[in-house]
Amino acid sequence: MKKHLPVVYLVAASPFLIIFLIGFMFQIQTNEANILGGGPVDLYHPNWSVLIQLPMLLAGKLDAVTAKAAFWGWFVETLMLGAVIGLIEMRNAVSVAGKITLLIFDVSTVIIIGYNMISDYNYGTIGTGGWGQFGFAFGMSFAVAFFGIIGVWFISLGWHKTA
Repeated sequence: MKKHLPVVYLVAASPFLIIFLIGFMFQIQTNEANILGGGPVDLYHPNWSVLIQLPMLLAGKLDAVTAKAAFWGWFVETLMLGAVIGLIEMRNAVSVAGKITLLIFDVSTVIIIGYNMISDYNYGTIGTGGWGQFGFAFGMSFAVAFFGIIGVWFISLGWHKTA
């Protein structure tokens, strides 16, 4: 492994974490738009209020339609993050209930993550045709799946000075 100054890793972590955060918010919004049948989500103007939806949902401050959309958007993204960070651990937890339950979990996880990419494709604002939308949906899913982990890893390398 190539050794760099710790500050290099700390600085390099920033764009990974920023792109992850924007992608995470965007995916929540595209899932909400999909469930509500709304219009395209504007990537160029991130909606930071998405980050306070869970506390508002818990406090009962969202109307029924918004609550349904917020729950769905966060549900899908939480499953996605869980699958990326600890799929084996999630499967171990579910397997306690039996093989059929585990099979349902596995199939559902694949379908829901696929739905997540479809939402990005259908409700993204790139407007570059089918292949551009597909590339954008894939890139968005890739960024949310891996850039957060990479950013945290770089911070760990820089913080612990083990690089």
